[in-house]
Amino acid sequence: MSLLNDILFWSEAELTAWQRDAVRRLLQKEQLEENDFDELYAMMKDSHGLIDSPKIQPIPLAAEHLPAQIASTDHVILSAIRELKNVNRLPPTELLSFSPDGITIIYGGNASGKSGYSRVLKRACRARDRSESIHPNAFDPAASTRTPEAIFDVVIKKEASSLKWERDEVPPDELSTIAVFDSRCARAYLDSEQE
Repeated sequence: MSLLNDILFWSEAELTAWQRDAVRRLLQKEQLEENDFDELYAMMKDSHGLIDSPKIQPIPLAAEHLPAQIASTDHVILSAIRELKNVNRLPPTELLSFSPDGITIIYGGNASGKSGYSRVLKRACRARDRSESIHPNAFDPAASTRTPEAIFDVVIKKEASSLKWERDEVPPDELSTIAVFDSRCARAYLDSEQE
């Protein structure tokens, strides 16, 4: 955690806005795509007075993009994720429970919802890989305009509480202490060029 905070402080002190945007993308994505390079190039040109159209606003690396620092005594235990809305075709009445001790492994057949839950967990918990989009219900034409959201039931300092997550909002800091690991996160840790 300290290394990520050092990177944040360094970027705030020494980098321009478009460079900080580049650092954010590198920390959030397993691999940069062609449009990332195009957007970064356009922002770099704009910073030197060579205006592109349309103008792209940088989203610099900020604390909200990194796992939050929670006191070591504030253990956060994920109990369940429920009331998923606008996530694949998962019904909002479903509840996915987690073991309070050890590890929880999610498995099942094709189209059972594993990837939908995984994408939400990775976004909400600020996992190393967040490159996959959260898909709406493909059978509902209006679903693409709605925002994915979920309720996370957690236990913090032995007290149960619920945290609301929405895709376009900063995830609750408490959720960033939860580790989410799937095959894409494995590649981000093992294959990407990094220390």
